[in-house]
Amino acid sequence: MMVIIINKLLIINNNFLGVFIIGKLKKYFKAFYQDDFKNEFLQDDRTVIAIDTNYLLSILRLDPEVANKYINALEKNKERIYIPYFVGLEFSFNKINVKIDQDNKLKDIDKKIDKLKNQLDATSQEISKLTNSNKLDNMKKISNEYIEQFKGLIDDSSTIEENHQENYLKLIDIIDDLLGEKPDQTFIDNIEKEGKLRYEEELPPGFDDSEKDGTRHFGSLTYHQKYGDLLIWREILKHFSSSKDSKRLIYITDDGISNKKNDLFYKYGGRTVGPHIHLIDEANEEANLDLYIIDSKSFVKYSDVSLNKSDESQINNLLNTRYISNDGYMNVDVRDFEDSTGDNILKDSQSYHIRNKIDLCLDQHYLNNLFTNDLFGNKSSLNEVCTKILKISKKLCMLYKQCNDSDREYLISQYISFMLNIYSSIDDKDDKVLFIKSLKKCLTPLYFVSDLEHKDKLSSLTDYLAEKII
Repeated sequence: MMVIIINKLLIINNNFLGVFIIGKLKKYFKAFYQDDFKNEFLQDDRTVIAIDTNYLLSILRLDPEVANKYINALEKNKERIYIPYFVGLEFSFNKINVKIDQDNKLKDIDKKIDKLKNQLDATSQEISKLTNSNKLDNMKKISNEYIEQFKGLIDDSSTIEENHQENYLKLIDIIDDLLGEKPDQTFIDNIEKEGKLRYEEELPPGFDDSEKDGTRHFGSLTYHQKYGDLLIWREILKHFSSSKDSKRLIYITDDGISNKKNDLFYKYGGRTVGPHIHLIDEANEEANLDLYIIDSKSFVKYSDVSLNKSDESQINNLLNTRYISNDGYMNVDVRDFEDSTGDNILKDSQSYHIRNKIDLCLDQHYLNNLFTNDLFGNKSSLNEVCTKILKISKKLCMLYKQCNDSDREYLISQYISFMLNIYSSIDDKDDKVLFIKSLKKCLTPLYFVSDLEHKDKLSSLTDYLAEKII
């Protein structure tokens, strides 16, 4: 093979392959001229890998078989993987919410099968009456056989739970081996001071979270959740700054998928071009590493772990229906599901995905945190609680417009249950009265778009709670 460089033109075997960047341009502006990502980078001993919280939480959300492939990818790259301390901490805080969500879904499967059986029995009876048929017993027999065959296609819920638990224990062992050292409070305080200035200048990562409320307290450490992304990033750079033999850093995260997130990637014309140039430059300057950011599915595939079409579909559904931030918190916004042409992906989603979004809006995580500002139980005011509920109602209002009749009924029933749970969480009678008075305002967005039947149900909720006070 003949390689020739003439006036910075790269020619191999008489074929022009491009411009060979040398000299001051690459020296001074290295961040703009690093090599394109190649799949084989993952197998290179000079590559180091950092894992984000959402990758770990996805293992708990995915079907056990697919989740096991995510675990296999971690095990294959174990020697070069680093899991930041703050990733481990956020995973630990949020795993219980994911587990509750998965348990509820498993219970829902059994309920749906029972509902299907009841519908078949009822339909058989109706047909038997309409046709004056005396074959009702045969119809029921066929229906029962169908239900049993249907159940045979689905893993028993206890088996699914066992497989989830097995994956969970594997994951815990992996995290334990790869977790970073606990930082001190001085490290956090310095990063938060830096973060205040960075966010004002919209320097990544994390400035999209600048309005996020909440403070984490754990052991001797305290930090504001809006600086979570920056703390993780700074921890990664600090850890790898002494890694002299490493050449590149690959960060595995599903953050940045939302159309509204712009604090990780450079985006133009609806396309993600690559990591934000400021992050590439920082990785070069502070750790002498080329930075690449890839999502969880790509990481699994590039690790030579086979994903079939069903696996990829399930992963895509998870990523398209849930925007997961670094702290594992679920953020649902209809605008997050619009593609670059303005078409709303929700219109073509199956009922399962619509209901998934409804469940996320009404996630137990929201209910648990409505009345407290931090882990020490400091109370939010009732006005603050109602403001949070109003935001949830507005999101549900947008989802309601995308639902079919069946999903609208589901949304309204879940919303009413959610409001009843909130009411039950209020101990003081005077606060209960104030809550009922505020309820109409909270219901307004959803009431405005609802059909007549659902308007009656929402109105009945207010009347019902008012009667309970009396």
